[in-house]
Amino acid sequence: MYISPPEHLNFFSRPALVRLFDRGGFDLERLETVSKIPRRFVQKILRNPALTEVGWKGGFYVLRLFDFLGQGMVLNAYFRKREASEPLDRIRPAVLN
Repeated sequence: MYISPPEHLNFFSRPALVRLFDRGGFDLERLETVSKIPRRFVQKILRNPALTEVGWKGGFYVLRLFDFLGQGMVLNAYFRKREASEPLDRIRPAVLN
């Protein structure tokens, strides 16, 4: 639902994203997933106001469960830049080449 080329050209697994930022000198603060279903999307499918409300709420709680399990739709990653005690080229020369 949220894939919209050409804006989204790279998709990362959790471990690959953490490694990428680690190489750039960042420490992981938090990873979380966020999932949403637009109410209009549910309305189009169910076409009944009573079913729409029940379906949307049911879907909302199912998606919250997936988010809790870390399997949601969008991965939000929060990193913090490390304070380097040495110049970056001495710490990770392969990244710069």
